[in-house]
Amino acid sequence: MNPQTFPFILGVMFGLVVWGLVLRRYFWPWLVRNDLQTSSEPVLYMHAFRYIGLSFIAPGVTGAGLNGDWAVSAAWGDVASAVLALLALALRNTLLFRPALWLFSVVGVSDLLHAFATGSRYEVPPHLSGAFFIPILVVPALLWTHLYLVILLLRRRSTAR
Repeated sequence: MNPQTFPFILGVMFGLVVWGLVLRRYFWPWLVRNDLQTSSEPVLYMHAFRYIGLSFIAPGVTGAGLNGDWAVSAAWGDVASAVLALLALALRNTLLFRPALWLFSVVGVSDLLHAFATGSRYEVPPHLSGAFFIPILVVPALLWTHLYLVILLLRRRSTAR
């Protein structure tokens, strides 16, 4: 393992543990008490901020050695997820809401997992510079909220109003 990668991996692990504890303690009880539309709304608004992934391709934010293929894929995958989150919000009171949530979840999780999987191959962590906080602080919360949303989707069969 590249020694420069260790702080990144440790940061991601801490992020997963801490966000898991916070969300389990404070967010999950509220999610399960409400209907799917109400429960998914804060998750979707949170994911609408994924446009922040554009920082991977913004000049001067990341190091010059960041692999361009990885950066473009991660940036636009995040934007696609943000757009799908907003679309699901717009469809909140329609019969298309549930399919929109599934589409958002599949695309969103795929984007995050793809970025992690290819990030190690392209040795991304040492080149993240100012964008280092995204995978260690933001992505763990996004992963957990995707998981919670999928659990809610599987638990709640009837969501149309």
